[in-house]
Amino acid sequence: MAFVLTSGVAPARIGDASSCGIERWPRKVSRSPSRCILKMTATEPATDTVQETVEVEGVGESYKVKLLYDGECPICMREVVFLMKKDAGRGFISFVDISDENYDPAQNANVSWEKAMGRIHAVLPDGSVVTGVKVFQQTYDVIGLGWLFEATKLPLLGNIADGVYDVWAKYRLRLTGRRDLEELIQEKEEIARQLAEDEDCEDTCRAEYEDEEEADIGLS
Repeated sequence: MAFVLTSGVAPARIGDASSCGIERWPRKVSRSPSRCILKMTATEPATDTVQETVEVEGVGESYKVKLLYDGECPICMREVVFLMKKDAGRGFISFVDISDENYDPAQNANVSWEKAMGRIHAVLPDGSVVTGVKVFQQTYDVIGLGWLFEATKLPLLGNIADGVYDVWAKYRLRLTGRRDLEELIQEKEEIARQLAEDEDCEDTCRAEYEDEEEADIGLS
């Protein structure tokens, strides 16, 4: 996150500050999974103004749990919003939306979109991955509400809770008015195939066009 500070004048407004979780000046930076760029401007001109750029990272390596969630799931989003409020900008939880077209498994312990859609995943700072009810145990622990899932740490109750979650995970798309995961995967693969074909066609057409140009130059 980059702040551009201008000396000699008082800051008057912040450009696009709301998207970075900043509410008032003096600004408190709420940690976010992404980097934001804020530009502070002034209403009054100043001479010999010196600009200073201060880099402030987002969550980075300071998170305690990285939660991979489906941003297109309305019920899932209620949980995420609740956790964000309880995290209160401390950055204990890093939130990663797997429905984002730029989701990169390589940056998330190689958890594929397909796996993350089938069952909830979280990545710990050491790179290890937890799934199912353990995700809720970890996320609620770091925000001080671990007692809510304390009973699920007992072997018997834990197995029951995981079984209940697995049923929910299997039918959550249908219950929220969306298509089955198999259909979504097929659609994603079809889109990827079409994009690959378009790129191949573009390369072929460019090569044919260049050959025609060279032929025309030779004839002239």
